[in-house]
Amino acid sequence: MNMTLARVLGGVGRTLIGSGVIVLLFVVYQLWGTNIQEAQAQDQLEDEFAAVLDRYEDAVEDESDGAADDSDDEETDDEDSDDEDSDDDRSSTSTTASGGTSDGEGALPATTTTTTVPTELRQIVYPEEGEPLALIEIPKIGIEKIVVEGVAVDDLKKGPGHYPDNPLPGQPGNAAIAGHRTTYGAPFNRIDEMDPGDQIIVTTVQGRAVYEVMGTEIVPPTAVYVLDDYGDNRLTLTACHPKRSARQRIILTAQLVSEPFADIPKPGDRATVEVELPAEPTTTAEPTTTTVADLPDDDDTTTTTDTDERASSGDDESDDDTTTTGGGLPGEDDESVSEDGTTSTAIVAAGADDGGAGRGFDEGNSGLGEGLSGDSDAIAPAIMWAIVCGLVGLAAWFGAKKLAERGEEQRVWVRKATAYALAAPVFFFPLWFCFIYVDRVLPAY
Repeated sequence: MNMTLARVLGGVGRTLIGSGVIVLLFVVYQLWGTNIQEAQAQDQLEDEFAAVLDRYEDAVEDESDGAADDSDDEETDDEDSDDEDSDDDRSSTSTTASGGTSDGEGALPATTTTTTVPTELRQIVYPEEGEPLALIEIPKIGIEKIVVEGVAVDDLKKGPGHYPDNPLPGQPGNAAIAGHRTTYGAPFNRIDEMDPGDQIIVTTVQGRAVYEVMGTEIVPPTAVYVLDDYGDNRLTLTACHPKRSARQRIILTAQLVSEPFADIPKPGDRATVEVELPAEPTTTAEPTTTTVADLPDDDDTTTTTDTDERASSGDDESDDDTTTTGGGLPGEDDESVSEDGTTSTAIVAAGADDGGAGRGFDEGNSGLGEGLSGDSDAIAPAIMWAIVCGLVGLAAWFGAKKLAERGEEQRVWVRKATAYALAAPVFFFPLWFCFIYVDRVLPAY
């Protein structure tokens, strides 16, 4: 009876010790193993982001060369048509003019120039989720990380992630980025040390955006209002709070102090972005109405300009209805002079209609916990790898017991140690994958 009880207690003790060792190994994995995974991912992302920058520069150069060739062709065509048309009949594939008179007096003609952002460039500006988007630098706390698109579990394991429904860093509006504070490189571990006025620099293919910190606040995970558009140009960083806990979120906000980038429409969107530019003093000009027509899903955009005021020469009148199709760069803009003397700059992209809703931030965001709350889909593989670990452990125990029964009794512990040492690599292989999936199930921080 005493022998049986001793064996039972000995087995329970060894099981508890083994479980404690496994829990300790899991803590080591979370604190250091995840950092190794993130560092490997960052190394790869750095190479990919450098390639993206090169692709963007090449695409811009190719588009510039193409636009220059098109301009040369248009000039040649205009020279040929001057011999046949009168001086009063003027046309351009890029500009529509109206409101002037034949004697040169009256309102300065309002002009509309169509610029298309090619699909290839928009696809580079807006990468797929999990792909590199930007480089974020926070000099005060020594952070320099590649930001990926998306805030899902797999995205934040690579580094900071950009909320897909918010503007890109540097663009007008509220750009938002999430990151861990304890695991997976802990990119935002020390953002609580940031003071107002400290700089945050974010580099994208569009350029280098400089932000200055406004402040921090602590909110619950449900406070998705921090992702809303506040009417200014800001950067919002979100992370778990306190450290080693996902109970709350720390929110850091920073104001854009450099010039905002163009708000380029996403691939598949159809939208116009207007920027007011100073216009030369003019007399009152008739309004020009620009309508975006049904656009094809390709790199061409068709814009139709209807003018209420007809150009007149003597008693002659002609309808001015011009259709313009062309290509251009994100840096080139559509310009139109309005009644108040300002020039509107529009970037037009082909694709599906956004219904006039614009790029709203209230309904599309998935909240502050998508990549931090855990992934229930990882439960099944975690259990599977745990069963494999258990089977390997039982096999090691059985093998050690059989070896102990052979040979001299004085060397039993040597034979047992040898059996466990041989089984260790086989045991740690499935244990590593078990840790990966268990970590995915648990809330990240």
